[in-house]
This record gives sequence, C-alpha cells and structure tokens, in this order.
Amino acid sequence: MCWPTLQQLKRAHASTVRRFFLSKGGNAKPKIEQRITAIKQAIPLTHDKGVIESHRLLAITLTKQIRLLISSIRDFDKVIKDLFESMDDAPLFKSLPGVGPCLGPRLLAAFGEDRKRFKHAGQVQNYAGIAPVTERSGQKA
Repeated sequence: MCWPTLQQLKRAHASTVRRFFLSKGGNAKPKIEQRITAIKQAIPLTHDKGVIESHRLLAITLTKQIRLLISSIRDFDKVIKDLFESMDDAPLFKSLPGVGPCLGPRLLAAFGEDRKRFKHAGQVQNYAGIAPVTERSGQKA
C-alpha cells in the first residue's frame, strides 16, 4: 500500500499521486486534479496515534486480502474460460446475441449440456422463471 495514512499521502508529490491514479484507469481520470486538491486541503480528524495506527494496519490488511481475492478471481476466470471453450455447446452459447465471455459460461452452466433435459421451450421458460402467466377472472391459469 503506497500511502496508508493521510500524513504519508500529503507528503507524496502530486506527480506521483497523479501517476498512481492514471495507472488504475477506470473513471479516475476526470477527477484526478480534484482529488489531488482535496488531498492537499485534507485535515486529519485525529492525531491519536492509537486510532491512526490501528486503522493503518486495518487498511494494509484489507488491501492484502483484496489483492489475494483479485488474484483468485483471475484464476477462476481462466479455469472457467478454458472449461467453457472445451465444451461441445460453447459455440452455440457464444453465438447468442449479447453473450460475451461472462454470460456464455453462465448460461451454459445454468442450462447444462444435457439437451434432453427440456422437452420444449415452455419448460425452459418455467425453469428460468420467465414463463408467461395468464390471468382469467381473477384466477391464474
């Protein structure tokens, strides 16, 4: 973790903080200068070393856990992709409109590879919870 306390962050050069934000990508770019200004103007809520140190350690611990979780998610993504690509029905699910690398494996996992599982489209609709419901005289048919 680069700057686990406000004091350490305020000592960092603006160009270093700017590079940090730029390296993270996403939606950070439009707000970088605004964030750098806010960091310069920030006032600590407390100078109590017990509070600051315990929260610094918590921030470092949570950062380590998040990094490990991200690494594990990447491992899962690779295994899922490889397994999906090896399945006979993968081309069918990839050909569906709007299906990308995340939705294709999810759909295949949800429906399964056994095409005999559903005898007609109505069973698929019931399974997915999207079957039309007709109401007559206040009663469902």
